[in-house]
Amino acid sequence: GPDGRVVAQHDGPPAGGEAPTSTWTPGEFVADPHTLQLPDALPPGDYRLIAGMYNFETGERLPVEVAGERSDFVLIQTWTVD
Repeated sequence: GPDGRVVAQHDGPPAGGEAPTSTWTPGEFVADPHTLQLPDALPPGDYRLIAGMYNFETGERLPVEVAGERSDFVLIQTWTVD
């Protein structure tokens, strides 16, 4: 949300548990749909949809690099609520 707090979240194993990361190969595309339930009344402001992965045992977020930028998430989309 605009204040940096999470307004909705969904965690789950890749592809509903059907595609553990131990089976992935470099360059493989794994579809992993998730449904988010947003609050009925979101305050006005800018919102980001992000995705990330973490070590299930430690909770540590995994690093990712996009266009030379390192982070622990990938920005999927931004939008503004008026």
